[in-house]
Amino acid sequence: MTSEQVLPLGVLDLATESDGSTSAQTLAETTELAQHEIDLIAEFGARVAAFEIKSASAPSVKDARHLIWLRDSLPAEQFAGGVVLHTGRHRRWLERDIEAVPIAALWG
Repeated sequence: MTSEQVLPLGVLDLATESDGSTSAQTLAETTELAQHEIDLIAEFGARVAAFEIKSASAPSVKDARHLIWLRDSLPAEQFAGGVVLHTGRHRRWLERDIEAVPIAALWG
């Protein structure tokens, strides 16, 4: 599966999982923020969670570089966490507050 095929699936599933319980909740696909592309940003009040969706089965820190940039650019209390969704089978931490999670976890 290519990134172009995986990204829409991840965005749709994350939007479906969003319960809408927070009135200021925003789920938005993003383009470039100061030359850092992030696939998806979810805002929950003053907190931000960010997602990268990769077709790789074993993502590395390099795949999370834009999430790291966002984490380091925001006040610590504002960054809720970052997730690199991938096609592999294993979940693991890539960096502080940034985790690699199999995209299949969205389905159960």
